Amino acid sequence: MLLLPCLLLSLSSLCGGQGDGKGTLLWQGATHVLDLNALELPEGIGPDAAVSIRKWLPRVAAADLELALTEDQVFLVGVEKDAGEAIETVQRASTSIRQLLPPRDRSSTSSGRIRIEHPDGSWEEYWDNTLEELGRGTGVLLEVREGDAYASILQALVEDNPDLGEWSRIAGQQYGFMIPRPLSAAWIAGGRLNEEWKAESELVHRTVALYLSREYGEVPFWLQLGICWHLETELCGGVWCYPYRDGFVWAVEHTDWSRALRNRMKRRRSEPFRLDEVTNLSRRVLVTTEADRPYQDAYLLAWGVARSLASNPTWSTRISDLLEAFRLHRIREGRRYLDDGRWELIAGYTIPASEQASLMTDLFGDDFWDALHESLEKGAPTKREGGHDTDTSELSDSERGLTKRW
Repeated sequence: MLLLPCLLLSLSSLCGGQGDGKGTLLWQGATHVLDLNALELPEGIGPDAAVSIRKWLPRVAAADLELALTEDQVFLVGVEKDAGEAIETVQRASTSIRQLLPPRDRSSTSSGRIRIEHPDGSWEEYWDNTLEELGRGTGVLLEVREGDAYASILQALVEDNPDLGEWSRIAGQQYGFMIPRPLSAAWIAGGRLNEEWKAESELVHRTVALYLSREYGEVPFWLQLGICWHLETELCGGVWCYPYRDGFVWAVEHTDWSRALRNRMKRRRSEPFRLDEVTNLSRRVLVTTEADRPYQDAYLLAWGVARSLASNPTWSTRISDLLEAFRLHRIREGRRYLDDGRWELIAGYTIPASEQASLMTDLFGDDFWDALHESLEKGAPTKREGGHDTDTSELSDSERGLTKRW
């Protein structure tokens, strides 16, 4: 456990800048040296990226992190060294998730109206005031060392938004976090708390999670994990990033998920898959020990469902519609009214499993569940060229298109 000392650390250690008052930003293949006091940014930097750079460059410069911005200015990355390699990994993860889930066109004004139907048959329409936050913002990814550096990042977020105080106490006991507002993620690079650590996996997983939050708001946690783990498997050859898991992780748990899933499904015999087996996954901390058997059932199933969706030529084209259906359902059902007549979303609202299943049936058809169960029984395989199942654990870094650890 990482003990956050009541957030009493001074921000002067993180916001004062380096001794020469300079910071660097890698963007479009060039390293830009910036004055931390003036922070005049290179021409072409958009307003969203500018906000993130001006906020985080002084902080990461003091922590001796290198800052890099993706070409499209969607992600800002801070790492200890080799920022160029890190940004390439982020760009690959971004490309992969965009191929699976291209950004939605939200320019139509009609998409901003939400129809609320009441039990008595009456209805009313509201303007979807969450749309203005979707598809915008520059997500921040920070790799820091355990101890003061990680605690100071949390403290900086709390000083920016005091409402994050309670959350920060929980995050302070974990090896990383991802939050939608401000769109940011950080993790501890190895060390005592995060021995089972792989830099590429952290970057891939958290890049995908930020993208999902940026485009769709709060995605059901099981599906967020499943999609992140699916792309982590594709790009990194296994799974090393376990958000909200604390404690022992078996070494074998990082790879061979397809085989483990097949074995678990065999033990079920004819018992059909139920969605509530994965919807129970939550952002509450899961503590595991050596007494627990390798591979959590819910983890395997969430990964298997996401992988099955992504690998099916028909289903994969509807994942974006599914996430949008979940988003609209959450707005209709997961909100509370304020005294002045306005409304706000309930933080952490979970769509009931039966309602999630109903939305999936509407999108994928009545025969979806039998076909999904069959895919899970096979270990949710994907097809490589030539018709062979994908087993990325056997691929080299170059075959997966990934750089070595930096």
